[in-house]
Amino acid sequence: RHREPGLAGLSDLAAIETAVRSRSERADVDELLLALLRQAARPDAPWADLAGRTVLQLMLPKAVAIARSQRGRLPDPDERISAVVACLYETIRGYPVERRQHSVAGNLGLDTLHLLQRRTGKSTPDELPVDPADPLFDPPQRGEDPIAGLLSCLQRALDLQVIDAADE
Repeated sequence: RHREPGLAGLSDLAAIETAVRSRSERADVDELLLALLRQAARPDAPWADLAGRTVLQLMLPKAVAIARSQRGRLPDPDERISAVVACLYETIRGYPVERRQHSVAGNLGLDTLHLLQRRTGKSTPDELPVDPADPLFDPPQRGEDPIAGLLSCLQRALDLQVIDAADE
């Protein structure tokens, strides 16, 4: 609080949290968060971890909401919340304070979600169970009826249960 005018008069996490929750103007909340983020971005400063953890603590409700929204991506709840918190902390420590000074809490949330989705996305596409020697997957030869080849491929897809007969 001695280095950031926006934190003047705030002596502990409870005071900072009360100030963030009680301010009605988004610009005031942005000012408080930016002050903490500036300090969190200074790796040489002994208080950088404390500033980062303070922002993390303030953003925990958003982290829980992100974790709930990503059930399909990470089914294990403990793994999911751990991944979200790790992504949030990384986002906090690397937040571009000079470029993004508005809607800071929203930006932190969206950046965290995007980082989580990049990290947990499928690394390889789903593979189809096919035999490379299957003649149905060869390109049609000159003079062959392309429609007949297409129908054969569709029948083969049904046989392999890649598609369902009810699919349109």
